[in-house]
Amino acid sequence: MANKQSSLEIDRRDFLKFIYGTASAGAISGALPFWPEDAMDRPIAEPIKLVVDRYKYLVDPHFDYSSNLPTYREFLSLEGLSREALRVALENEHWRFEWLLKDPSNWSVDEIEEWLDSDIRFDDLSPSAAADYTEYADGVRLYGSLPREEAMELSLYLVEGDCPGNDFCGVYFDGDLVELNAGLACYGINVIVAQTEL
Repeated sequence: MANKQSSLEIDRRDFLKFIYGTASAGAISGALPFWPEDAMDRPIAEPIKLVVDRYKYLVDPHFDYSSNLPTYREFLSLEGLSREALRVALENEHWRFEWLLKDPSNWSVDEIEEWLDSDIRFDDLSPSAAADYTEYADGVRLYGSLPREEAMELSLYLVEGDCPGNDFCGVYFDGDLVELNAGLACYGINVIVAQTEL
């Protein structure tokens, strides 16, 4: 896995498997003296690289906004369902599309087929779900993989809505990069964080 992959090319599970299941060449060679002994036999791979942007948030420096958002059908995991199963599955998601229906108490799947195959809108995602489709995704994934105490030791803080009414979600870093990278190595996490170039 090259470190130039964007967040959309690697899902949360694969991201966690990668950062906790691989080691950098530097860790194996002993250049990272903090690397845990029990993580030395992992496969060697280039670390995932994140940067701290000018606002002090962890971001994927190779993120490409040209990638599409999933459709509602993909996001709600509705692919391959029969019409009957689709209707049952959507009963709890009725609020998402009731504005499209002639009679919300007696609707048909035909009325929402076009909507199901359209790209989901950011407004229809929670802040943390929306972050999965932004340059902040890997920072949020890294934060989510750590116990709260470890995240705080590393000076990493989850921010959801950086001002009232805002649905932003990202990980704020308020510490020393050398200490952060040493701490990540101590936990056997194959990630390197650098300062963004202005």
